[in-house]
Amino acid sequence: VHGTKMAAVYVVVQTNSGRRLHLEYNATSKDKHAAVYEATHPTIFLGEDDAPLLVDNVKVTVQSKKFTVRIDGKWLFSATRSAFPFGKLEANRKKQLIDLQVQALYDADHDVVAPHGIFGQAYDGDSTGVHGKRDLDRSAETTTSAQAEGAIEGHWSDYKLESPFSTYFKFSRFNSN
Repeated sequence: VHGTKMAAVYVVVQTNSGRRLHLEYNATSKDKHAAVYEATHPTIFLGEDDAPLLVDNVKVTVQSKKFTVRIDGKWLFSATRSAFPFGKLEANRKKQLIDLQVQALYDADHDVVAPHGIFGQAYDGDSTGVHGKRDLDRSAETTTSAQAEGAIEGHWSDYKLESPFSTYFKFSRFNSN
């Protein structure tokens, strides 16, 4: 998904054994690494030259300008550093942003818990109608024009999080089975 100005991604993943990982990748950081936080474990900084980190069914890699999280049999998520648009303008020089790619590795449309949140519900495959601006392009790679402007449950402010690793918002299904 191109079109949303994001400079960092914060991912919360629960492994198949119940371990909860907090992953951070920041395009504005001079360090080209991802940080992996887990309660009762030391922080791991995973850089471009490091071997992938494997925790249960979750594989985390940093290669070139790309941060990837693979949850075996479920999801492939990547965040790629990109130059800021109009990089020749003085105000945009040396700025970075992140393009996201999310791919279901299974039939997510028929999961007990459908994809949700501002990003997920646009692709949840259900028959529930939505109102407001929508991205109709369903190709593998797209540039968004609908910036949480109505084609969601509630209002965009219902999706604000208290902190980068928070999983709670009005319509959260993080701990649902």
